[in-house]
This record gives sequence, structure tokens and C-alpha cells, in this order.
Amino acid sequence: MNFSKRFIKATDDLCDIGHPVAAPYLRRSFSLDFAPEQAQILITGQGFYALFVNGREITKCEMAPYIANPDDILYYDRYDLLPYLRKGKNAIGILLGGGFRNAFGGFVWDFEKATCRGPLCTALTLTAEGEGKSFSMEADENFRTHPSPILHNDQRFGYIYDSREEIDGWSDAGFDDSDWEYAKNCLPPRGEARLCKADPIAVLRRIRPVKIEHFDELPYCYENLREGAKAIPETVRKDVYVYDFGVNSAGLTELHIHGKPGQVVTVRHGEWKQNGAFSVGTTMFFGERRTKPYLDYNQTDVFILKGGEERLIPRFKYDGFQYAYVEGLEPEQAAEDALTFVELSGGFAERGGFSSSDEALNRLYELTVRSDRSNFLWFPTDCPHREKNGWTGDAAMSAEHMLLHMAASRSMRTWLENIRAAQREDGALPGIVPTGGWGFAWGNGPAWDSVAFELPYEIYRYDGDLDVIRENIPMMMRYLTYIMSRRDERGLVAIGLGDWIDPFQSKNGGKITAPLELTDSLMVYDSANKAAKMMRAVGRKEEAAYAESVAKAFRDAVRSCLIDPETLTVAGNCQTSQAFALDVGIFTAREFRKAGRRLVEIIRRDGEINTCGMIGLRHIYRALDKIGENELAYKLITSKERSCYGAWLEAGATALFENFPYPDGRESYSHNHHFLGDIAAWMQLCVAGLRPEPVSKSFVLKPTFLSALTNAKAYFEGLSTGWEKQSDGTVILRATVPEGMTGSLILPKDYFSEEKLPDALTAGEYCFKLLKK
Repeated sequence: MNFSKRFIKATDDLCDIGHPVAAPYLRRSFSLDFAPEQAQILITGQGFYALFVNGREITKCEMAPYIANPDDILYYDRYDLLPYLRKGKNAIGILLGGGFRNAFGGFVWDFEKATCRGPLCTALTLTAEGEGKSFSMEADENFRTHPSPILHNDQRFGYIYDSREEIDGWSDAGFDDSDWEYAKNCLPPRGEARLCKADPIAVLRRIRPVKIEHFDELPYCYENLREGAKAIPETVRKDVYVYDFGVNSAGLTELHIHGKPGQVVTVRHGEWKQNGAFSVGTTMFFGERRTKPYLDYNQTDVFILKGGEERLIPRFKYDGFQYAYVEGLEPEQAAEDALTFVELSGGFAERGGFSSSDEALNRLYELTVRSDRSNFLWFPTDCPHREKNGWTGDAAMSAEHMLLHMAASRSMRTWLENIRAAQREDGALPGIVPTGGWGFAWGNGPAWDSVAFELPYEIYRYDGDLDVIRENIPMMMRYLTYIMSRRDERGLVAIGLGDWIDPFQSKNGGKITAPLELTDSLMVYDSANKAAKMMRAVGRKEEAAYAESVAKAFRDAVRSCLIDPETLTVAGNCQTSQAFALDVGIFTAREFRKAGRRLVEIIRRDGEINTCGMIGLRHIYRALDKIGENELAYKLITSKERSCYGAWLEAGATALFENFPYPDGRESYSHNHHFLGDIAAWMQLCVAGLRPEPVSKSFVLKPTFLSALTNAKAYFEGLSTGWEKQSDGTVILRATVPEGMTGSLILPKDYFSEEKLPDALTAGEYCFKLLKK
């Protein structure tokens, strides 16, 4: 079946801020003079679509087919229609939503100016066969259209629904659409047609509120993020109910109500309490042109009721929140079941996990998993509330820990299609994908661009997938050529963003401690090294040699310009600089121990707290593991000092925050980000000690018996391990190895076994009794 490029639209009018346009219905009846034996449809909607056949919705998930720039890629979905079609009269119904095609709520990133912006449209090819006959249909002017009850919709800027405008039976075969308008032909978007292979969005669970509060009067935003800030007067509302769902995640709120005709219920979504009450402060942008639109529309649902019993849930959007601020409820309507949190994420299978005797580690692992899940609706986003953007640097930092606990490779590969499509001819990459062109002048640079290497590399490692390398070779090689052209006279690079959200930068005059030329150059070195490994894995020797030459050029430049040869202190004299250089292999084997001691000295100089930004936090715990300092890593993670993860637990976090509070007292911007989540990988790989290498069907078991823990365990697919301290001082170490895997065991240097340990761990169950030396 071919992808149809015959598009139709209902109207040229575009929904916008202050200019609502109803999402259109499109439908067509048709007759089959045979009983179908096979039938299918290939369909796209730009932006989103919902598909109905003979009155039954069969859409694969919310926000289908995908979130992409239709100038780059046009995603289609295929459905088997055999269960839904019948001999005689049938009908196809389509509801269209804004999506990226009309992403006016993304004006901060110029989405409303994107060349792909245009009328909502759809294309389809339907075929059916049976009894020796066949039927086919494309979208054309014979489709009829009518405004739906969705008066306004935007992925970021909310939803308005008037249930009084509902049209019963609109997608049924026998519906009379004679007074509907005919659809119009539409120029197709410019993107390449492609079948969507990403894992559909799924409902993880339905969450009931843990608390409901009533306020006679309550603002929903304040002038800034500081405690004690004054309320913005126009956000004060009377008779408000706040529903607390107990966790900060992503999804939708479903309204269940026995309403009055014309009653208006407004639901605003937020993740934070300020001055002891609900606030949208961390889910919006402040600024002259931003504040009012965000206050009016961001994550806001408006329901106008027809009266009677109703269940209403928004479409073509999702929100990030823990709290719902509800206006318009009568006291008897504000019941526990009036609002339900429908939690959404990619429908990924769980593939790994961690638990231990330490509640702080367990909670931090849980927070990381929730942040990963709630920030992965089609592709990794930075936050599920304020931005919902595919920030490339965030995903590069998180790719490994995401793949250690969820099977997200297929969706990551789909997103890589979009990253390749967004790459500029000269090799430059934007900071967000999809983009309408924003993100080249600001928001990128080697730390963000590394996504082009990190995602294929981690998918290859954890799924043994060679195709993901082959698909991305042109992008990687073009980028390496580009970045070599950006070197200065010393052979270093300093472009774009550096160690983002350094918690002490405001104390340092706003300057990030780790020099940009260092973090950029180290990132290129690391990316080129990974490219060389991948190229060799698929037999591309010339490309591998070039990548190795790039890595060598940057390693030589860093070593000659940015490392003190006497003390082995890396430029910046900070945790990020020293840890990053250690972790990616800048030092020789003879230098490594001394450089590691220097990292410990820096950490102790800093008071044994975290002083890293985003890049540093991806590498410091790996570096500490490599130099045998996991006890220190544990202390940095669990400390309750303001720049350590333990402080978030003290603050009641249920997801990872975007940043640690700055010394000047500013609050964390977002309370649901994933890019500081490498602590979860450290728990699995370094504490439990399970280090899988699926690409070679091997693993290393190298646990750390932390003094504060009595046990820890982890698993990855069929491979699992766990250790437990006994009252007599011994440690019992267990492992389960599936068929086809072979591994090695490395004990902590101060432990031994009286029994001879096997040279290799092959398929089976193992139990070792370990004694301290």
C-alpha cells in the first residue's frame, strides 16, 4: 500500500493565542458490495489525528501519529480494518488536532513561525478485498467536514471543549452529513513519508487524588519563584479546589461530573507549592511577551458542560503536574472521583531495576524512573510541562540510564530519524528536535550535539543493534567534519552551552566553573571515540580511522593546553573538569591514579558536596567508581546539603529537579527533569555491580559493598544479581545468568572467597560466601 500524498483540509483558519478555531471533524461514507476478507488503512494527520470506523475509535494512542516537523518527515500509521468494516455501508471519521503543524504555544522557540505551519490536514489510503472483489479510497473532496466541540487545542497551550456542541453518531455509517461542508484539497507538507515505528504512548495507570483542599480565594502564580513573593493580581480566583495526586508526572486529568448546562470548569496544572499553596511558577516562562500567554493558556483545560453526567478528557495534548487547580466546581461536585490523573508515557517494557536497604537510594532511583517515563512521550523531552521539547543534550546525558531500565530503543531510533533530518548541510545540529529552525544560534554545541553519537552508541551497546549505527553514519561523519572546522588555533572548540546548571555559577558572577573550551573539546573527543568503535563494529574502516584521528587531535589539544602536567589538574580546577577528563580517558595509565587523587582533593576542598552542573553529574560518579571511591560518591549523592540529591528528598521531591538551588536563594526551575539521573545507572552498575554488555552477550559483576547498606540488588532483562551482608561480617553474593550470556566476577579488593571462584559465569544460578580480608 502506498503513502497517499493527496491531502485534504477543513479550513485555512489556524487556531492561535486569542483566536480559537475548532478542531475539525472529517467523515465519509462508502459501501462495500462484498464481505471483506482483508482491509487496511494507511493514514496521517498533520498535526494529530483520531481515527473512527463505523462509530468506533481505533486510534493507536494519544497524539498520533507522532510529534515531528512535517517539513522533515511525514509519519503515517497502518491499521488493520478487517474487524471494523462490513458488507454494505461503512464510514470513516477523522478528528484533527494542532500538533507540530500548528504549534502556536511554542512561540518561545519560534514554532509559530515555522515554514511547516499550515492548515490541519490528513491523507489516507484505504483498501479492502473479499469475494474476489476490491475497493480503494483516498482522502478527497468527497469527505465532509464540520467543527467539533474542541474549540481550542495546543500541545502546550491548553484545551477548550464545549460539550453542548457534541454531535452524536457523527462517525456512524448511517449519519446524515448532508448539511456539512465539503473538504478542500490541500498542498501536502514537504516531508518524506514514513511509517511510524516508535512505541505508542500508553496509559501507565489512573491515579486518584491523595488530598483535596478548598480555598475561598487563591492565586495560581506569583511575581517570581521566591518564597514570600507577591501574587500576580489577575491570577487570584475565588472558590478554588486544589487536587493533589501525590506524584509529579505526565498525563491528563479526566473530569467526571454531574454538571449544569453552560457550567464552566477550568483546570490548571502545576507541580509546585509556593507560599504554601499551588503555583504554576515552575511550569511557565516569565518575561514581557511570555507571562500573559502562559498565565492564560499554559496547561489549562476549560470544559463547558451540557448538563448531566459527563466524563471529559482532553485530546491532542498532555500536561506535567502533581496538582490541579480547579475553578467552577460546586461543593457537591468536588468529590474524590471528580478528577483522575491519567498517567501517560511511552509504552515501553521494563527491562531493569535496582533496590537496596537504603531508602534514600531507593527513592532517588524511583524519582529517576518517573522522570524518565514522564519525559518520554514519543521522544525524550526536557520537562513535561513548561517546554515539552526534545532537547538533545538532555537525552545525551540520559540515554544510558534510560536504556538500563526501559526498552526505549525503538523510539530513540525514530527520534534519531528526526535529528538526522534536522541536521544542517554544513553538519551543525540544533539544540532541540523537532525544530522549525530554532536552536542553531543558541542552545546547542558539542555537549548537546553529542546526542548524534550517544544515542546510537548506547542502543548498540544495550540492544546489540548494528543497523542503528549504519543509519547514522552520514550524520556522525558530517558532524565530525563540521566540528573540526570550528577549532581555534590551539585545536580546541568553545561553542554553544557548557556545564549547564552549575549550582555555584551565580556565586561566580554567573560564570560556569568548567571552561567551555574544556567541556566542548572533551565532548568531541568522547563522541569521536564512540564513533570509531561503532564504525569498526560495522566494518567501516576508513570512517573509523577518521574518527580516531579526530579523537587524537582533541585529546592532544586538551592535554597540551588544558592540563597541568605537574599536578594533573584539569583547567577549571573543579569537579566537572577533573571527573570528565578521568571518565573519558584523557589520562595515561600511569597518570590515572594521581589524577584520581586530585579529584578527591577537589571534592574535599569543596566540602564533600556536589559542585557539578549537568555534564559533571553525568561523569563524576563513573569517575569515582573507576578510582575506587564509591563511598565518596554515595556521600555526594545522599548528602542533604543544598547541592546534593538528598536535599531533594528532604524537599519532598517525587521526580528529579532541573537544578539545585543557587546560593542567592533562587528556587529550582522545574521539578521534573531527567538529565541529572545518571545516579540510577551508578546504583545498578556500581553498587549492585551488574554491568551488562549485551552487544557481546557478556557482563561484568563488580559490586561495591557500601558501608551504609546491608544489601543491594539489580537486574537487566534475564540477568540479575544481589548481595547481602550477614551478622558475622560475611557477604552473600548471588547471581542469575541466562542462557547465552557469559560474565566475569570482580570482587572488592578487601573481600575474598575461601572457595575457588569460577573463571567465568555462564548460564545458571550462583551463590558465593565472601569474607573480608
